[in-house]
Amino acid sequence: DPLVQGLSEGTYRAFAELVGNALFGVVLILNSIRQVILGVPRPRAQSFLDGILQGFFGLVVDTFLTPMRQLVLQTQIAYHDWGISRASLVFCLCLLRVFLGPFLGLLHL
Repeated sequence: DPLVQGLSEGTYRAFAELVGNALFGVVLILNSIRQVILGVPRPRAQSFLDGILQGFFGLVVDTFLTPMRQLVLQTQIAYHDWGISRASLVFCLCLLRVFLGPFLGLLHL
């Protein structure tokens, strides 16, 4: 009887650790993808309600505002540094980022 209880408790704890670490890994990977694509860090919440408000605000900002701002700024920088041909390429890549805005906004959650 103690052997069965020990095995069941150990299996439960091992599974809980495995699931918890897997979810942590998924969140870490999604945050890394978001950081690489958008290049804007996420603000840290000080409380639970602050986290809800910042999460909703970040969802809206990452979906609409940040990709449009980067479209304008990065295209201007590319135009001034390399000319119209590179600026056109940067514009197309940034436009792709604008269309990925809703997906990137969901990564913010």
